[in-house]
Amino acid sequence: MIHFAQISFWSLLLSILLFVGMPVAFWRWAKGTEEGPIKLLFKAGFTVAWIFSIIMLGAGGAEGFALAIALLGGIPVSLIWAPTLGRALSDGIGGLYTGGSTEIEARPIYSFATAKLNRGDVTGAIAEVRKQLGQFPEDYQGLMLLARIFVERQNNLSEASEILERIGGEAHYAPGEQVMALNQLADWRLKYGLDSHGAREALECIERQFPGSEAGYMATQRLAHLTPQEMLDERKQPNLIEVLEHVGRVGLAPHPREFAVAPGVEPGLRARQLVEHLDDHPQDFEARVELAAVYHKHYGRSDLAIDQLEQLINLPNQLIKNAVHCLHQIADIQMEKMEDPASAKLTLERIIKLFPQTSAAENALTRITYLAVESKGKRPGGVVKMGSYEQNIGLNPRSSEREGTL
Repeated sequence: MIHFAQISFWSLLLSILLFVGMPVAFWRWAKGTEEGPIKLLFKAGFTVAWIFSIIMLGAGGAEGFALAIALLGGIPVSLIWAPTLGRALSDGIGGLYTGGSTEIEARPIYSFATAKLNRGDVTGAIAEVRKQLGQFPEDYQGLMLLARIFVERQNNLSEASEILERIGGEAHYAPGEQVMALNQLADWRLKYGLDSHGAREALECIERQFPGSEAGYMATQRLAHLTPQEMLDERKQPNLIEVLEHVGRVGLAPHPREFAVAPGVEPGLRARQLVEHLDDHPQDFEARVELAAVYHKHYGRSDLAIDQLEQLINLPNQLIKNAVHCLHQIADIQMEKMEDPASAKLTLERIIKLFPQTSAAENALTRITYLAVESKGKRPGGVVKMGSYEQNIGLNPRSSEREGTL
């Protein structure tokens, strides 16, 4: 037995479908046609009135009048709907081959500009790029192409810098696009403008806009090794320089993971230079690794070397490859100087824990397997005798106050 509440529910659902769903569907379909919703609404109204008249006359017993209206009204109804239905049918079949009537998103085309550039027509290429930017003024690809033409083909660093500064300073560009533009600006200011100060401004802009990110970290590393302005000034007026003896046995350098220490510099002086440099650039990866090498190789201070490497590992947003590099070096120290395979194993297990399911973790696991063999292959190192400077290696009054440097 059907309950009254069930009848009410289905009646309500049918009413919503008829009086809401169908009109909405009709309106959306009508908006996509050439005739438009108003004209189609008039056709639909005429058709509904014709059908309603036939039904009412037939129900009232006037079958003859109903048949006459059906025959007479059918002609104009078919005439007004024939173009619409024919067009809908043809569009449906044609859409199987053409993809339908969906509008394709307009995009800039720079192939003409590239072709002219390859033929040496720089002026024509610029005109083509500007033509596309007239329609798409914020297009990243076009702006970068225009900047590259300015600086590489016309030696116009000023115009190129203005474009890159615009990209780097406007928030509606993606962060990756902004970072790429500012890094490119730093490169061009160094290469074409010999302007270290301008390059520093571009890199510092990345630091400010993306603090705590990988892009900000990489900008910090570049700032720590930025070419001094004095060296760039020498390029403008080059002096004769002495050619040093070439390095023999090219390609037989130590293992990439081994420590590297700047040659030709007394270790104590180099340690002080590095500590002073790290006072100004505490996140400089290369400088701190080299300082760890000085402590380890020349002074035998494994504790200080490990401390420097741990500081790098614990830096926020440190690159995975850098952290893995430091952990392997700590394991090297523990195996070579401290002769402690157990500690080396714990260090390598940190790689597996920090970076699971990566190639770094697989390499660490492989190395753990061969630690015993590695331990047998190590040769005991000599003990370096420390002087009066033992407790103050490389430190100066300014840097010793900072706990984080060593």
